[in-house]
Amino acid sequence: MARALTPRSADRAVRLIDLLPPCYANSPEMCDWQNALSAVVNELWRARFDLFDQFDLSTATWGLEQWETAFGLDHSLPPGDYAARRERIQGKMRGAGTSTEEMIRQVASSFTNGEVTVSPGPGDYRFQIQFVSQIGVPPRLDDLKAAIEEIKPAHLECEYIIQYYTHERLMKTWTEGGVTMGVTYQKLKAHEDWTHKKLKEEELPLYV
Repeated sequence: MARALTPRSADRAVRLIDLLPPCYANSPEMCDWQNALSAVVNELWRARFDLFDQFDLSTATWGLEQWETAFGLDHSLPPGDYAARRERIQGKMRGAGTSTEEMIRQVASSFTNGEVTVSPGPGDYRFQIQFVSQIGVPPRLDDLKAAIEEIKPAHLECEYIIQYYTHERLMKTWTEGGVTMGVTYQKLKAHEDWTHKKLKEEELPLYV
């Protein structure tokens, strides 16, 4: 009885000769014929798995263009930056429906892959998004702003609170044996690769 031709993954090849009675394996002509057919069949199976991958946002690659079109997004991101494109689509998906504080928080989190908070801002008709677990400007902040602009109520203004290292915080960062070491301008200047931007936005070693 013939066995089913169903590979379990795209990278698992099928040998058609193995599905035939053992006697056929003794025929060079039959082996050549089945090997040629196997190559075509395996290519079709790979195409099938690849197509099905496009229906899942987490595995889609060349199909992301259709996802972007379906959600009204432009194609401005690099085609090969799949992670960024998926995050932007996911943010758009989360923003479907009536805007709520939780929805805005989820959209912001999907772009930053970190913790954010959403709270009322000072004064009326505004709210704030604060990046809690990130130091410095988050990547793709412009994309996040565009997504928030689309889902927030039109009469509300959104403010973004970004954390930076201050000199006081830097002084408390470096410790030795549990004792805080004073950070002076001379110590910072001694490290030529530590620019002002890097000191403000990046995680630095614990010791100066």
